[in-house]
Amino acid sequence: MGEIVNFNRFRKKRTKEEAACKTGVNRIYHGRTKNQKQRDKSETTRKDCKYDNKHLD
Repeated sequence: MGEIVNFNRFRKKRTKEEAACKTGVNRIYHGRTKNQKQRDKSETTRKDCKYDNKHLD
């Protein structure tokens, strides 16, 4: 007798694998994460303020 297969489990597994592939492509396409963007923005504003305060008129 053959092995019993749960079609719902098979279908869910397939959709998860497809979603994982799609997320990998999106990560490459869209670049950095939100945290990385916020960190870089805060660093640039901090550096700008630091250098603006030392500017001689």
